[in-house]
Amino acid sequence: MSQARIAFLASIVVPLAACASAPQRPQALTFRTSFDATCRGGVGVESFRPPAPWEDVDPAPGAPFFDANVRVARVSWKDAGSLFGPGFTGTAARATSIADARSELALLFAELPECSRMRLTFFEGQRTTMSVVDQRAYVSGYRFESHEGAALIADPTVSTLEEGLWVGLTARRAADDREVDVELTWADVEEQPLRTGVQLLDDRDMTAVLELPLFHHSALETRAVLARGEALVLAVPVTGPKAGVLVAVVEPRLVVANPTGTSTAP
Repeated sequence: MSQARIAFLASIVVPLAACASAPQRPQALTFRTSFDATCRGGVGVESFRPPAPWEDVDPAPGAPFFDANVRVARVSWKDAGSLFGPGFTGTAARATSIADARSELALLFAELPECSRMRLTFFEGQRTTMSVVDQRAYVSGYRFESHEGAALIADPTVSTLEEGLWVGLTARRAADDREVDVELTWADVEEQPLRTGVQLLDDRDMTAVLELPLFHHSALETRAVLARGEALVLAVPVTGPKAGVLVAVVEPRLVVANPTGTSTAP
């Protein structure tokens, strides 16, 4: 890997196929500590705040960097409650061992039809963001035109919405630990029945059929300090047609170059 410039490396998200066997309830994880987390959400594009973009950097030769594995899945409230234990309210940011997180979540994630895996590589202190989104087009209005007395022509206005997942990460060394900033954002577009709208043109009311989908979004931000061998497990409630709880597991590893090669610290 070139040390001259590593701006951003990421593997494409891999959807996991649903497992044909009967689902098994996950066991409650053992958490070392919890971290403060800010959760926000709503319905409508006006209240949606997209994550900050990734930052380009020009690091010094041999600068350390982080290699983070991220797994994200939408689970039911019941499964989320089983993972986080009594008192779970929908939002969580907790540290557990990577081994425990993998053993308890591997089977659950493999059984879900909508599970994503990401790998993000970034320099210490660099802000990196990955998004896995689909664009949904809809007719938000019409432009009516008439030339020299000819019949009116309705030209539709097509707008787009993005739905899917955004993950933002920043990591730094803190003694033997890793300080990680995470922003997890989810958006979902809910189709609505076509609605009849009225648009005024030259003092005439023109009736048009509009598509006005609902835009649901949820986000969580947290800062966590993880010891070696620990993973960060996050939870944020999501609404809309795919309501449930978004569960994410973040496993950051520090990679330090030395004269004889590259060594990794888990």
